[in-house]
Amino acid sequence: MAVAKYFKQLNIYANINNNCRCLDESRVKFTKVELEIISTKIINTIEGISLEQQILSGKKLIVVGNLSVQFFLCTHKHHKKGYWIDEDIPFSTFIVIPKEICTNQRPHITHTIEDVTTKIITKGKIFISITFLLEYQEEY
Repeated sequence: MAVAKYFKQLNIYANINNNCRCLDESRVKFTKVELEIISTKIINTIEGISLEQQILSGKKLIVVGNLSVQFFLCTHKHHKKGYWIDEDIPFSTFIVIPKEICTNQRPHITHTIEDVTTKIITKGKIFISITFLLEYQEEY
């Protein structure tokens, strides 16, 4: 198994409005979280070592994307009634990449969704937290 060299771990969170003000026993059940990369751009930056001791190569990959979240909110204590909630959560980040790269092709980025957590805050709000990993692959 190869060690990840160029990556970024992110935690994206949001408060989602819940229009149903049903029972206190409501529960959230997930069915799908999809990550879509909308755009990428390679920029030149400074070379050196950051305060966190990260080696700065002089190149960064800016990544803009969207998390599409779809889950089922059970509104009956026996989980027989409920409704679907669809939410899009945008994100942006950067990954420090090698100085010498091929700029003729679109960067190859993989992702892994590591954790999805939800909590009903009130009858009108649901908190969602998604932790995921983006990795720049040196493949051309």
